[in-house]
Amino acid sequence: MSSQLIQRSAEGEGIQHSIFIGARYDAVISFIREIDRLRPELREKELENIAIKHGIHLINARELYKNASGLNNNDKLITQVKGQTAQAIITTALDNAYNLSVQKPDQLREFVSIYKQKHITSRSYLKFGIKKSQHELLGDFLKIGCQIIAAQHWQLTSSGAKEVRDFKKKHKLDSAIRVGTNQNSTEFEVRVVRKMKFKSEKKATYESSGVLKFLGEMLVILLEQDSEE
Repeated sequence: MSSQLIQRSAEGEGIQHSIFIGARYDAVISFIREIDRLRPELREKELENIAIKHGIHLINARELYKNASGLNNNDKLITQVKGQTAQAIITTALDNAYNLSVQKPDQLREFVSIYKQKHITSRSYLKFGIKKSQHELLGDFLKIGCQIIAAQHWQLTSSGAKEVRDFKKKHKLDSAIRVGTNQNSTEFEVRVVRKMKFKSEKKATYESSGVLKFLGEMLVILLEQDSEE
């Protein structure tokens, strides 16, 4: 989709500028992953060669690397996600995010800003507190998130199913968002999930797919830094 938009723009249809640093995000993913395989002390030295290999302008490559380097508190720049279903969701999500980056850049910046506030390296879900301001933040995050990843892939968890359903209703969230429970926490947790298949269990169970963590990291890397930040 992004390549089609770029082509139409080149042909003079006047499409707005994307706030993605690199619209060829498949190349950006490959670029970041190759750098990630190097020892941290070698990355700056090899940056230009790897950028050329993946067809990325050096100025863009430096900005992408800077964004990736400031994301996690360990040496890894980006997480790994396995499985064809997860990869398909990510591909569609990046296309949807690109559309937002052109048509509704403020919404995408808000989504990424909230992700950065809540992102913790050691876990693949985001946790929101019990205050009203936190609930409003979560509501905004999921409304935008469902434009990027289809609602049925999201799961919202709290102390009970009723609390989650009431939250969805109050904040006018998509009814397809899955309901999860964690009796040990009154806070809300949000994740992108995959269905687990266990023959011994009659009821379907879901676990975090890692998609939200990967997508969030990629969007932080891809987005031009706002001058006000």
